[in-house]
Amino acid sequence: MSTPSEAASVRWAEASALLGHAGRAPIQLVTWLGPAWTGDAARAYQGWAEALEQATRRLAGALSGLAAVVTRRPSPGWDLELRAVERALRELSQVRVPGTPRAPTPRQNIPRPRPPTDERLHPVTPKRGGGSVDQWVTEATRILRANGYRDEQIDTEDIKTIIKYESAGNPDAVNNSDSNARRGTPSTGLMQTIPPTFARWHLPGHDNIRDPVDNIIAGVRYAVARYGSVSQAPGIVSLAAGGRYRGY
Repeated sequence: MSTPSEAASVRWAEASALLGHAGRAPIQLVTWLGPAWTGDAARAYQGWAEALEQATRRLAGALSGLAAVVTRRPSPGWDLELRAVERALRELSQVRVPGTPRAPTPRQNIPRPRPPTDERLHPVTPKRGGGSVDQWVTEATRILRANGYRDEQIDTEDIKTIIKYESAGNPDAVNNSDSNARRGTPSTGLMQTIPPTFARWHLPGHDNIRDPVDNIIAGVRYAVARYGSVSQAPGIVSLAAGGRYRGY
């Protein structure tokens, strides 16, 4: 007979899976329609679908993390996972359906201060002195092992595959056209991490999002925290099943 905490963990895990499937439905419709649907309405719908999928994916990941710690209450991870769920819920609530009015501006129309741009948060010039994807991945995984990560969590070939599809191996790649960019947090670097994700998952002394080793470290730590290992990231799993790559 399962305990109440174990039952709660199962419910959180089920909610995570259900939410993940629901969030993918709109973007799957975009893929299915393909070139048959064009114009401003189609673009608006696609932007909303992408934002919804990303927000629900983050919330699903947060719920999954909560399911993993709920059986160990009280534990230090409990509060951290609850905060992750709260942040993900707030992000999901801010996804605006096309055609609906934007939220009113604050009283007295006082503009909110803009967050620092990526260039101000992190030096534009990376500290690398040349190198290749193979060398950067080797160095990043060496550092990750020294910080307690196991080989099965940080498979080097799977990391290289993610890099190939995310940035084509360009450490200076910046995506200025997707929903992340529209929110002011463009995906950046080899692993195409957004600045808030990088800020949370970088290691001390590896705080330059444009540096390839630092970028890999943060992206891999995020993937391991969310999926258990880089080998379980959606794109790797999909490719292994004969499907197309999916962002993590």
